[in-house]
Amino acid sequence: MTKILEQFKGDLGVINSINYTGLLTTITEDGMPRVGSSAKTGNSYANGIKFVLDGGNKQANLLAVAYGDSLIQKIVATLSNAPVSSVTNKPFIRVGVTGKLQNNNYEDKEGVMHYKTEMVITDIWEAPVKNETFGYENPVVETNASEEQE
Repeated sequence: MTKILEQFKGDLGVINSINYTGLLTTITEDGMPRVGSSAKTGNSYANGIKFVLDGGNKQANLLAVAYGDSLIQKIVATLSNAPVSSVTNKPFIRVGVTGKLQNNNYEDKEGVMHYKTEMVITDIWEAPVKNETFGYENPVVETNASEEQE
């Protein structure tokens, strides 16, 4: 190794983890995640989840999946109690998530490659109020959207 850089002193379990705040919703017709069990492993999963990241007027979004009964129950219960959009007729609620990004690339029957990046949600919690100062001395200052683009 190099003598210039120190070794990572933290928990390697947090390497490549991401923490976001944003809107949790779904892409399914009925507005709820698709829940099932893997035929290979028997592990429970939920997909059909969409997460819209906070920030700016150009919102990025990720498709998301979750694994494990207790996390799935928490996500389903959260979406079941969330307000429903009058535009999309889908539940939406502002939350915080911890997760990891994963690529699921595959080739279809016609030989066309499809590339998909999704977030694997590992935890979900009530998000802090937008523009909260989070204990920092300088509060968040709202800016005009046109100023942000310059």
